[in-house]
Amino acid sequence: MKIKFLLFISCILSYTVEAQTVSEDRNFYIAAMLKISHPVLEALSKNELKRTMPVKVSLKAVNDRSQFTYLEAFGRTLAGIAPWLEIGPDETEEGQLREKYILLTLQSLKNATDPNAADYMNFSEGS
Repeated sequence: MKIKFLLFISCILSYTVEAQTVSEDRNFYIAAMLKISHPVLEALSKNELKRTMPVKVSLKAVNDRSQFTYLEAFGRTLAGIAPWLEIGPDETEEGQLREKYILLTLQSLKNATDPNAADYMNFSEGS
């Protein structure tokens, strides 16, 4: 009887430790994702990305990529964050965070595609 009880307790403790590790890993990955994506989405949602994001062009560059830099930053950000946003908002802390970033993304899309916006993106010029 004692052995069964000890095995049961051992399984519960193992599951708890595993659940904590998964939760800690998820928190780490979400924090890393937001550390990368937040500056782009925050600035673009305020129509300030082109004003605040530095662009460095190498003197040896064959093609001038500076005209696409903002579009690439936004596109890569969306490609990385989209699966997480697709989960949608809910009542959890993470769900509320997703809602915040869904709204930032929608406003960013509006600014990126509005020809009258300061952060209008280049979708047609160049190669």
